[in-house]
Amino acid sequence: MSKKFTWKDFATVFGHYIKKEIKSKAYIIVTIILCAASFASCFIVDGILSGRDKVSLHVIDETGMFSEYLMSDNVSEDYFESVEPVLEQDDTLSEDDMLEAIEENGGAYAVFSRDGEEIKLTLYNNGDMSAADQTALLNLAQNLYTRINISQLGISPEVFADANRQIDFEEITPAGQPQNFWTTYIMFMLMVLAIVMYSSSSGTEVASLKTNKVMEIVMTSIRPLPFYLGVTLSMGLSGLIQLALVVLCFSVSWNIAGIDTSLLTEAGITLTSLQANETAAFLLLFIGGFLLYSFINTAIASIVSKNDDLTTTMVPVEMLAMVQFFICVFALESDSAFTSVCSYIPFTSPAVMFVRYMMGFASAGEMCVSAAILYGTALIMALLGASFFSRGSVHYGTVKDFRFRQR
Repeated sequence: MSKKFTWKDFATVFGHYIKKEIKSKAYIIVTIILCAASFASCFIVDGILSGRDKVSLHVIDETGMFSEYLMSDNVSEDYFESVEPVLEQDDTLSEDDMLEAIEENGGAYAVFSRDGEEIKLTLYNNGDMSAADQTALLNLAQNLYTRINISQLGISPEVFADANRQIDFEEITPAGQPQNFWTTYIMFMLMVLAIVMYSSSSGTEVASLKTNKVMEIVMTSIRPLPFYLGVTLSMGLSGLIQLALVVLCFSVSWNIAGIDTSLLTEAGITLTSLQANETAAFLLLFIGGFLLYSFINTAIASIVSKNDDLTTTMVPVEMLAMVQFFICVFALESDSAFTSVCSYIPFTSPAVMFVRYMMGFASAGEMCVSAAILYGTALIMALLGASFFSRGSVHYGTVKDFRFRQR
């Protein structure tokens, strides 16, 4: 058996297992299903957003100013299924009558009345009209009322429009990066889930090899370190390829579907595009975290004898990876000494440091220091894992037996 690590051995193991994984029927079927689901998801979301049920609006206009405007085609078609004025003989509808009508027929009643010199809008709604539509109705009425008042004062619409220009608003964090809460939230969730889901694949493969006792034969010709790294990195890369294909299908679907993001904006969800430095930070921290947990899972798999044992021993590792999620929820709101410390601990730093960097709580230099610690720890785990791997690769007892054997 070779005494030294050789790149030839590593390349042989790496090439063999990545080809085996990518060509397997299970991998191909799962990839197709995930890509199809990802591609279809945007069209489903677009259908839900664009297919919102518009309500019928019944207008009782005691002021005589609003019903004609709300019935115009450019207003009624954009916001409501129909706008119907209540006839004069029905103006005496009581509150109970209107509530009973919307309970039976749906829709909503908008009553415009005068309260002294003030205009009052009372909306009778059983829940069919969304908060966004209510805001749209109020804005429409308010804009019309403003134009009427301006006209009565003898001010031309052009002069008013020039005097009523909006102020451009942009919020900048102390570190100089824009606040992008929802984009950061989605990206760190993707990072944590990908680490948990795909970092265990290499451990599963090693446990499978031990069950078939293949490693007893392999260890006679290849040193543990190149075999350990080859299996870990090949299985990890196959997982990343699958993830990249899913993200690509989602991106293509998003562009084809043309989702109206204004509806998300109305709901307070604003998505921003990642800048080059933010994308680089995500990839740097994600790959480091992925390698760290992959090496840990492979080392654990090398000292268990059955897949049932592997599931039990991997649970604490997966829970440790998921801890990042809960810390990130706090890091999104504000920076603290706790989240700052966690952003430098390798087991929690990938997602936590990414959130702190995106929200402007950490500088690029701090992010690089955290990444250096992360990759250094991953390297140490690779070396320790290779040592455990060489001792446990031909051992078929329990984890407790393995520990006793090392004493």
